[in-house]
Amino acid sequence: MKVLHVIPSLCGGGAERFAAQLVEQQREIKLDARVCIFQRGAVEGTWCRNVPPPLELSYRPRTGLLGRPATITLTKQLSAILTAERPDILHTHLWPACKIASRATRRIPVRHIWHVHDTPAWLTRSSMLAFLQRTQLRLMVQRHRPLLLACSDDTRGKVIRGLQLPQRTVTTIRNGVDTNQFYPAPAPFSQRPGPAKLIMAAAFRPAKGHLCLVEAVELLAKRGIHFELTLAGNSNSETGEMIKREVVRRGLAHFVHFAGQVTDVASMLRENDVFALPSESEGLPLSLLEAMACGLAIVATRVGGIPEIVEDGKTGLLVEPRRPTELAEQLQALIASREVRRRLGAAGVRLVARHFSFTECAQRIVEAYREDERMGDRNWRMKNAR
Repeated sequence: MKVLHVIPSLCGGGAERFAAQLVEQQREIKLDARVCIFQRGAVEGTWCRNVPPPLELSYRPRTGLLGRPATITLTKQLSAILTAERPDILHTHLWPACKIASRATRRIPVRHIWHVHDTPAWLTRSSMLAFLQRTQLRLMVQRHRPLLLACSDDTRGKVIRGLQLPQRTVTTIRNGVDTNQFYPAPAPFSQRPGPAKLIMAAAFRPAKGHLCLVEAVELLAKRGIHFELTLAGNSNSETGEMIKREVVRRGLAHFVHFAGQVTDVASMLRENDVFALPSESEGLPLSLLEAMACGLAIVATRVGGIPEIVEDGKTGLLVEPRRPTELAEQLQALIASREVRRRLGAAGVRLVARHFSFTECAQRIVEAYREDERMGDRNWRMKNAR
C-alpha cells in the first residue's frame, strides 16, 4: 500500500510530530509511506530523522495561505505530485491540507483521509465568515466523500455538528505515544532537591494560554513560592514576543526560561516535575500525553479532548480556561507536595501505557484505510474511474 501524507509543514507542533512518527511507523510495517509539505525546507526536529526527505511544494508565506495565488499554486503542484506518485491513500493532516488536497484530487482516483487534529473557532462560531467556511468544507466532504479521522470524541462531535455530517462519516482514533522514547526519569521526582520545575511545551499561539500561565506564576511569585518555569517552543512569533515582554514587565525573568524550539522533547520533559497546559481550545494534545508518559504531574484546562485523558484528581488536575487564580492554586498545591506530584505522575504513566500506545494508534489507522477501501461506495469508485 502506498500512502502519501500531506501537511503544511513539519515544524514544531503536535500534529506535525504525529504525522512524522506515523510515516516512520508505517514504513516499519512495510507500507510505502512518504510526506509532502507546502513550504520548502519547513522541517525541524530530531523526530524527523527517520522520515524520508519530504516532497515539497512552493508555498511562499507572503502570498498568504488563504489567498488565491497560493491556493491555485499549491493545488496544481499537489495534483502533479499525485499524478506522478499514484498513492493508494492520500492522508491529509490539518484543515489547510485537507482543503488543498480536495481541490487537487478532483480528477484523480485516490482514497482520501482527512485527519482532524484541532477544532478551530469557525467550527462553532455564528459569524458569516465561519458559516461560509463550514459550508465550503461540507460541500467538499459531500463531493469527495473522504474518511474523517478525529483525534478525540470531542473533536468528532464538533466536526459532525459543525459540518452537519452523518455520524458514520467521522471515526475517533485517539493520539498515541511511543513509550520507548517517552518514559519516566530513573530518579523519582519526589527525591529531587530544589524548587519544583514547571514546564509548558506548546506553540506560541493565543489559544494555548501562555498569558494565563504567566499571570498564574506571577501570583505564585508574589506569595514567595519557589519554582522554575520553562516555556518551550518557537517564541519568535508575535504571541511569543508579547509573552517575553509580559515576563519582563511583571518581574518574572528570574523564574521563567524560554527554551526555544526543542528537538529532544522527551529528555526535556524528564528534567521537569509539572506540565501545565492552560489552553482555551484543543483537540487531543500530544504534548500532554507525552508529559504524562514521562511521569510529570499534569495541570490542564477542561477543553476539547483533555477531559478524555485527564481525570481530575486521579491522572492530573483540571481547571477552567482563562482563570489564572484557579490555575495558580492548583500549581501551588503541586509545588507544595512531592507526594501528590508522584501519585499523579505515576497514574499518568499507567494510563498512557494501557490506552495510548502509538503502535496501537498507528495500527487502527491502517485498519481504517483497509476498511474504508472495503466499504467504499460503489458510485464513488465509478465516478473516479471515468
